[in-house]
Amino acid sequence: MTALARRGFVIPGAIREIPEGTNVDREKFYDQIAYHRPRRASLTKMRPVAAGVFDFFEHVYRDRARHPDDHDETHLAPKMEAEQAASGSRASPWSFGTWRTYQMSDHLPMWVELEADLGDEVLRAMVAGE
Repeated sequence: MTALARRGFVIPGAIREIPEGTNVDREKFYDQIAYHRPRRASLTKMRPVAAGVFDFFEHVYRDRARHPDDHDETHLAPKMEAEQAASGSRASPWSFGTWRTYQMSDHLPMWVELEADLGDEVLRAMVAGE
């Protein structure tokens, strides 16, 4: 991160302030988002507006624990079991939580919204390498 910061990359404060991790269990902080602030930052009006983590498991492959009345776990259990049988795996039966991370990911995507005004003066300075 030090090398990125020295080269003009900035992690928006809203990203640093996210209280939960970015893995599925929300306890690990593996991921970051940084944007590059040009050398002539005074010309660039760029500021982070908002940021967060998109928990796709609130919408896809929902589990019983978090969605007791509206979940996908029961409906998808036969598919999960068939996939494990077809794989020839001798491992213990997959849990729904493990299976769904193989379908999507065990990292949740982060996002950042930037407000930017890259007027003509800024673009000319960037092209000139200033």
